[in-house]
Amino acid sequence: MDAAAQRRGFDLWQLMQRAGQALAESAQSLNGELPILICCGGGNNGGDGWVAAECLHRGGHSVAVWPLQEPRSALCQAAAKSAQGSGLGLVNGPEGKTWGLIVDAILGAGQRPQLSPELDAALDRLSRCGAPILACDLATGPLKPQHILAMQVGKQENPPQIERIADLGIPPACWLEVDGHCLADLPRHRRQSHKGNNGRLLAIGGGPFPGALSLASQSAMRAGCDLVFAWTTRSCPLPETIIPLYQEGPQLAPCPDSSLAERIAGVDAVLIGPGMGNSASAQAAARQALELAMAARRPCLIDADGIAACAPLLRQYNHPSAPIILTPHAKEAASLLGQEAPTWVDLHAWAGPKRVILAKGPVDLISDGRQWQRHHGGNPRLSVGGSGDCLAGLCSGLLARGCPPFAAARLACYWLCACADQLWQEQGPCYDPRDLIQNLGPSLKNLFTTWQAQAWPPISD
Repeated sequence: MDAAAQRRGFDLWQLMQRAGQALAESAQSLNGELPILICCGGGNNGGDGWVAAECLHRGGHSVAVWPLQEPRSALCQAAAKSAQGSGLGLVNGPEGKTWGLIVDAILGAGQRPQLSPELDAALDRLSRCGAPILACDLATGPLKPQHILAMQVGKQENPPQIERIADLGIPPACWLEVDGHCLADLPRHRRQSHKGNNGRLLAIGGGPFPGALSLASQSAMRAGCDLVFAWTTRSCPLPETIIPLYQEGPQLAPCPDSSLAERIAGVDAVLIGPGMGNSASAQAAARQALELAMAARRPCLIDADGIAACAPLLRQYNHPSAPIILTPHAKEAASLLGQEAPTWVDLHAWAGPKRVILAKGPVDLISDGRQWQRHHGGNPRLSVGGSGDCLAGLCSGLLARGCPPFAAARLACYWLCACADQLWQEQGPCYDPRDLIQNLGPSLKNLFTTWQAQAWPPISD
């Protein structure tokens, strides 16, 4: 949200001032004449606390800051310097004074589950001092606040009965719309790369619709993967860049030996579904591949006929052993959830951090059950057969390269639609999925130029 707001011209220092002012006003409304203790961490959540402390101090209220961490972010450093320049008092703990309110501005939304022993001990001291706690955005670790002031939007982790929301003036598009700041999620190629370092994908499909797997595999290669393997039937023609792993017969069938398990163990991600059809043997093969991938803890993307085949398993995987991305259109979404015409609310409720939905339509939905975004790009020609296969390949290629599942889904969606929109402007309806694949590189370069998203080509040391 911060990154999107900054790209739209918002100054993050001004947003911190608004957040700190709101926190100060909330603290003052919850407290009488007793002193307030504000506990600050080293990041931007701590910066909000420093700003709040300065606002209260300049307003004549009795307030002190306990800096549990040295200011680390540039904004926190600036806020701490300004507050201390105002003559604000610092303390080394909550003991020795009766506090009317404690403000938790320690970690907020950026915290990890594991806290340092020093921070754990400090939080225990806060819990034992007995004063009511107001948390800034989110409670830190095990602290149990009586009040929470969430910044801009409510947080799913917060109990709604104790949560207030401070409107900082950030437009909803900054957290609801996919835009070019997702380009920051694109994995960079290292200068000293070796074959396989930039992702190995196994694509499983083909048979009755061999072109679908070919399009998906080529798109995965264009995502920057080093190696793309295709487990398919001999009827599936593949370009020289894709490594074929052929199975005999006109349809895919479950693998009778350990060879598929060994292949899955040797890649970074698995794509299941493009062009495999809905025969009983192909559906059994899809379920076998998903079970083997979960046993090997390999991320998966499931698309097309693979969704219907794997739906019973997917409903059981509330917390799968590895991330799964699903890319259904409306009919496939109904099959996945086992209900007619599921809404976005239904899809968001079904999704999870390791069960990510990319629901395709005139407006796309990306959800991991905690956050969701929509994407308005694209044009009517994306209804042509094979476009979804290109999306599945691009997304699974990014997943194989190490892109987190939610990030891979929205980046693939944004990138492919931008490519399609460029073709639509140049050729109208006269393009097909092969043109999409050929233009993925030029469109990515244009996006980097438009959004000034670091250097081109994307590389790191």
